[in-house]
Amino acid sequence: MRERLRAFFSEPIRVGALILGVVAIVALAMALARTGNEPGVGVSGVELKLRSLLDRFLPIRPRTKEFLVGHPAMFIALALAFMGRRKWAAPLLVVGAIGQVSLLNTFCHIHTPIRLSIIRAVCGLVIGAAIGAAALLAGRRWIERGDGGQGISAAHE
Repeated sequence: MRERLRAFFSEPIRVGALILGVVAIVALAMALARTGNEPGVGVSGVELKLRSLLDRFLPIRPRTKEFLVGHPAMFIALALAFMGRRKWAAPLLVVGAIGQVSLLNTFCHIHTPIRLSIIRAVCGLVIGAAIGAAALLAGRRWIERGDGGQGISAAHE
């Protein structure tokens, strides 16, 4: 065990992996800081404007983390897995779980009528799927070129 730890800690660190790790930790910290009824981090001005816009055009505003992060990630992950591009599907499914947990939380608010929760969920799913589809189309060149997220499935073909 000691040898394995020594070998692990003597591995060089790649700058890209380091930056990605720091970004992931900061994103996780922000997500945790913004949970609950009284979050430690306030809502940005841009998000307040987006919320106002959604309130104006939708029957019920979906949760931001659902339609901007969770549902698009889930949509992209499922599409990549369906296309046989599994390298990025698993991490995106983990990010997509944010949307699923948020959906569950939506239905846990006993003071909110179930009809409103269903409308909120549908609005979030539709907008999130549209954002995910747009991101998938925007990244189509990257997916079709080279490895493009094939990972393990590329070795079996």
